[in-house]
Amino acid sequence: KNNKTYTNWLPSFHARYNASDRLVFRGAWSNTVSRQAVSSLAPQRELLLEGANPTARVSNPDLKPFESVNYDLSAEYYMSRLGMVSFGLFYKDIKNTTFNVDTIETFEGVPNVSVRRAVNGEAAKLYGAELNYQQRLNFLPSPFDGLLWGVNYTRSNSDTYTRIDAARGFVHAPLARHSKHFGSAFAGYEKYGLSARVSVTYRSVAFKAFRNQDLDRLNPDYTKIDASVSYRLNRRLKLYAELTNLADEPFFEYLGRIDGTGSQRLPLKYEEYDWNANLGVKWEL
Repeated sequence: KNNKTYTNWLPSFHARYNASDRLVFRGAWSNTVSRQAVSSLAPQRELLLEGANPTARVSNPDLKPFESVNYDLSAEYYMSRLGMVSFGLFYKDIKNTTFNVDTIETFEGVPNVSVRRAVNGEAAKLYGAELNYQQRLNFLPSPFDGLLWGVNYTRSNSDTYTRIDAARGFVHAPLARHSKHFGSAFAGYEKYGLSARVSVTYRSVAFKAFRNQDLDRLNPDYTKIDASVSYRLNRRLKLYAELTNLADEPFFEYLGRIDGTGSQRLPLKYEEYDWNANLGVKWEL
């Protein structure tokens, strides 16, 4: 039995300045807290004996919740032709970050098992910039005035200093599941009750977990293409279709060095997924 009680004071301050009818500046200071997933806290031990490399996962009821102090600045410019461009800067001081650490050990009497545990790391920081542009092409003649498009790009860095094991000691590393580059673009059409959109999402290499063999578990860069279309028959009834992973992008993990040093890149997991479709009818009350 593990009982924990948390008390958090979460003040925030938000400011907005309208420099003109089209130009808006925003600033914010806030404090946030995020609880750990129940699956990470609930006591459990899992051993998988598939293949020649057994793996195990152990929960950690002692994980502390994430705490973050956030600073945000942004500028937004609204164009006359139903368009908007924005630029933002952000900085986050984070406490109680969580990392997955893989160790090779004897587990439940089975030797050479790769055991994964989630552990709290030291304080971390996350900072970066975001650029966003969206526009509806309403200046075109009908029916092309329903076309719209947009792009978004985020460049960020993260850093934490945490102890991995006796062999590697303390190291600087990015936050778990963090990618330095993230971007998306979409093109669509909205008119006559029809709404259609195609989007492309990209993220760069993401850090997944530490290992004690001087190699880290990583996810390579990833590109995903999705599409959606809907048609409103009347005020309440709408038909829709959602298509995901149209390029059949696989899921891949490998062992390497997150800092980019060394030439080792050892495949660890490869999973293929077909595209997926979700069709339906919506009735709005």
